[in-house]
Amino acid sequence: MELLKYLKYSTWDYVLCILMTTSLTINVFQAFYLPADLAVNGMWLFVVMLPIFLILFLCSYNKRTIAVSIVAFIAVVTLALFYIKRNQIFATLPTDPEANSHVYYTIVVFFAILVFLLSRTRTGAVLLFILGSNILAAVVFLGYEHFLWGFLLFLWASATMLVCKTYQHNVLHTITIKTSFAAFFAIAGLLTALTVGIGLGIYAVAIEPLDLPTRELKLITRLQSLEVLEKTGVSSKRILIDPEQSTQRTDDTKRTSQKQGEDPTDRLQTHDENLQLDRMSSDHQIDRIDPQNNQQSFYAIKYAQRFLTNYYSIIAIPLVIAAMVLSKLLMRRYWYQKTLQKNKKNQVIDFYHFYLQKFKWLGLEKRKSDTPLEYVSRSARRLKYFTQGKADMKSLTEIYIKANYGDIEVSDTEYELYLSFHQGFYKNCKAYLGPFRYALNFFVL
Repeated sequence: MELLKYLKYSTWDYVLCILMTTSLTINVFQAFYLPADLAVNGMWLFVVMLPIFLILFLCSYNKRTIAVSIVAFIAVVTLALFYIKRNQIFATLPTDPEANSHVYYTIVVFFAILVFLLSRTRTGAVLLFILGSNILAAVVFLGYEHFLWGFLLFLWASATMLVCKTYQHNVLHTITIKTSFAAFFAIAGLLTALTVGIGLGIYAVAIEPLDLPTRELKLITRLQSLEVLEKTGVSSKRILIDPEQSTQRTDDTKRTSQKQGEDPTDRLQTHDENLQLDRMSSDHQIDRIDPQNNQQSFYAIKYAQRFLTNYYSIIAIPLVIAAMVLSKLLMRRYWYQKTLQKNKKNQVIDFYHFYLQKFKWLGLEKRKSDTPLEYVSRSARRLKYFTQGKADMKSLTEIYIKANYGDIEVSDTEYELYLSFHQGFYKNCKAYLGPFRYALNFFVL
């Protein structure tokens, strides 16, 4: 019964995920060597997505199914990698497109998992909208074949998903008597379709008639020869002698015997010239190919990196970590000072919601079915670690109930309890988790 209810509320997520993945992958396919009948078949792609996303949504039903699914996924991926390596499945990728149907389904599964994981939260939905739009724009920019309907469908589906995730977040974090996901999905779909339509209309009426000039992209704008690179210190050249290509024959240019009728002076002059050339070659690394020399040399070119040295990197790493820690501490202080600017009632409400949010990362998450007092009673044994003097979570909850539901003003004594609790909150978190776990969770607390 609970599973059917879960699938019912996931219907709109299911539809939007399929539409986003279909519209995204059908354009990405055009950058790969794939069978022609699969690369442009949007209907078959839609059908393939149906069971994939059904499995993904079933795997995310609860924490137990998620844990089992992760273990199963790792096992399947490991076996698949061994199988691919052993059978050289991707060896024919660049030469035989018609035999690359396995690449087609690999791309489908990859993007399906990526879209599903990013679409689970509001932040992920924002990243999905930005990432998908840039991928589609890159496909067009690089000159591949593309489908305009896929680009527009992705914009509509991803924007609608973002609006629906915002509504879902608000429902889960507020007291709502009745929810209407179907009606809100319809409204969100109409609004995003209207927005996309207005954007297309503005482009067709105001931008396209201008026929703005474009500039041809040239990835290489400056050519440099190897000799110039050597002189600027970007590269260096080292001569590697291949012993298999050497010979025992004597080089005619370096014979010391005197032929009949040869002038000894000419021989000495030629010998001096050869010595001078050899000296210049060793001093300036000038390499010449002698057609009479059967010995072949192979050259290894080494490009020097003009980046930060290892010493600078070693210093930069702790500085970056220190900057991140300092930024987190400043953000905590900023939130605290901003909260203190409100009246006492709103401060109490904000402080209480803040603690509940942080308790999630400590394994003390409040169930949706729990009332505030039920939550405190159920987690009393672990919440006692956060007691600061007379301020404990039970007393804070009672004050919160009066302020939030009873519309009763908060007294100075009750207000001081919240301030006292907050002053020792992070110290108590460290004592509860231990130094190591607290360091791992520092940036989420």
